[in-house]
Amino acid sequence: MPSHIKKRGLRILNTLSFVVSCIQFISLTVSYFTIDINLSNPLIPRYLIDYVRFPTYLLAPIFLVLGVLSYRNIKYEKYKEYEIIMVFSILMVYYLFRGNIHELINTFNPHGI
Repeated sequence: MPSHIKKRGLRILNTLSFVVSCIQFISLTVSYFTIDINLSNPLIPRYLIDYVRFPTYLLAPIFLVLGVLSYRNIKYEKYKEYEIIMVFSILMVYYLFRGNIHELINTFNPHGI
């Protein structure tokens, strides 16, 4: 495959990875601040909101790092094949298995009920 086609494909994958990771980071950040649980009921534990927010604590920094990696590649136009494919693969795995990943994270949630 000619190198200019390969570079163009990597650029497209990198841009797509940047956009998706930014959208996921913004989505997780917004959901972190908009989770509203009425804690006035004495039967509801106070730490329930931390239990609900725990996957966000863990996933938001991961998407931030993936976005920074993609942005760095865009800014300096250094398209490292292994890095772009790794970031894109992580995003695809998260997209395809989001529910399973959240379920896995909640198995070691320190605020577990």
